Amino acid sequence: MRMGHFGLGTLLALIILIATTEAVVAVNTNTKDMATDSRAIPR
Repeated sequence: MRMGHFGLGTLLALIILIATTEAVVAVNTNTKDMATDSRAIPR
């Protein structure tokens, strides 16, 4: 039970982390030029 809850929490945290990263990349792409920001993922 505890292990299953921990796994679910980790999965949820991972999804939130990915969503946050996507949002940051989107903001960086809209704010700066993609050529300037090397971390921007080309879509």
